[in-house]
Amino acid sequence: MPMNPLDPASFTHKHARVRGRLYHFVEEGAGDKFAVLCHGFPDLWFGWRYQVPALVAQGFHVLVPSMLGYSTSEAPVVPDSVDVEGGRGAASQRGPSAMAAFEQLQQYGFRSVSEDLGALLDHVSGRAGTRATFLGHDWGGMLVWRVALHMPERVERLVAVCTPFTPPHREFTPIREVVKKVPSMAYQVLMQAPGAAAVLNAHLDEFAAGVFHSAETVAALARADGRPDPRLAAGSKHAHPLLKFFDGSGTALRRPMTPAEMAYYLAEFRRTGFAGAINWYRIRRVNYDDELGVIRRVPTHIPCLFIAAEHDPFLPPSMARDIKHTVPQVEIHTVDATHWALFEAPDEVNRIITSWLAKTDGAVKARL
Repeated sequence: MPMNPLDPASFTHKHARVRGRLYHFVEEGAGDKFAVLCHGFPDLWFGWRYQVPALVAQGFHVLVPSMLGYSTSEAPVVPDSVDVEGGRGAASQRGPSAMAAFEQLQQYGFRSVSEDLGALLDHVSGRAGTRATFLGHDWGGMLVWRVALHMPERVERLVAVCTPFTPPHREFTPIREVVKKVPSMAYQVLMQAPGAAAVLNAHLDEFAAGVFHSAETVAALARADGRPDPRLAAGSKHAHPLLKFFDGSGTALRRPMTPAEMAYYLAEFRRTGFAGAINWYRIRRVNYDDELGVIRRVPTHIPCLFIAAEHDPFLPPSMARDIKHTVPQVEIHTVDATHWALFEAPDEVNRIITSWLAKTDGAVKARL
């Protein structure tokens, strides 16, 4: 059955246990030219649905994992009581239960997940040390930049959509201090707070209407009587402060989701909830500790492509203004889209990615 971006069942779904953790992943294509596609929040492997066929047509063996905490991939349980900013030292002082909670959280850290991706590559290829082109969006974009720092020998090329590279920090900065300099990150304070997952679980429709905002989205989430739900309108009064950060005001999608696409997202998150996925917002201290002593720039041998979204309210293009200082081999493009560029502007995104991949093939082969 040919791949149909509107039909999740038309893709090949598999599972593998790597490093003791179960991962769901989509696998398409064949051969030794691997591409690993990493999604963010609140997304799924499905976020890359329009890019997978294009990459397969270019000869790639494509793997799209459901990231840790999502879908039917493992979701290590982290209690709300975990100290997200105290680190291992603070956890050990608080006793065995606090230490156990912190160790669960560590599994979501970028270094740990990078190693999971390496193990998944080795599992599929049947050989150790398999290399790939890594592509990421949102948290997946941040992750693939860190794969380049933690496992540079595994990275042939790197593509980040919306998420610019940020160097490892020399000192740990609490998220509240970060927000003073980058106000668009204010929602992350609430995402780290105890009970955040429960809020999103209880108000999934309202959250989805804001994150994927368009008139069509609100219509698709109409009440049972077919009338629009007033809670879902942009700028409406929200049931919890966290939801107002995602109310969609001024950021309507350039290309709305179809009802079938929205239904798939809602079904997946109704089934799993956000208890696993929310942990990607709680790993700043884990990542800081893991990155002590790590190089603060992307190795020069890795060709990189960064695609900014002109209307992204969370990761505006201005955040990448200094990217060439720390990513020496980067090509930069901007597309007319909000944060969801992968499906809002799929033709343009695919054109940029496939053209760049063709252009950099020679450099990759020369390093083999």
